[in-house]
Amino acid sequence: MNLIAKTAIHEVYHSHALIQEWFNGTDKATPQLLDQLLIMFSPDFLMINPKGSKLNRSDLECFFLSMRGARPNVRIEVTEPKVILSGDNYCILRYEELQYMEREVLHRLSTAVFVSDNNGGVLWHHLHETWALPKEDK
Repeated sequence: MNLIAKTAIHEVYHSHALIQEWFNGTDKATPQLLDQLLIMFSPDFLMINPKGSKLNRSDLECFFLSMRGARPNVRIEVTEPKVILSGDNYCILRYEELQYMEREVLHRLSTAVFVSDNNGGVLWHHLHETWALPKEDK
């Protein structure tokens, strides 16, 4: 596994930990945490959410602003990301995200494209999420 793939995998775990803090609205959910989150995304970022809507980086910022403390006690878990394809300056990963809330679990299948930030890190460039079907429907 190359360095960019290892860095992208770390970024999946790290960003979801920050998102969990933000959604919970803990004392750590400060403007600085939001800045930490947003800097992880490329200016050209595009997300396709499970409903099929497209969100660019500006839309994502608005979404995050609306979600501070919106899911108290949510616990976010991601499965071990799998490398689909990786090169010198990009990595494509697949993983599952589960958000455990009081009365429901949101389960997404995600494919993410990361690009090098040219400083040894990566940026989220593209994210496509799909709702996971219940086990009996697979």
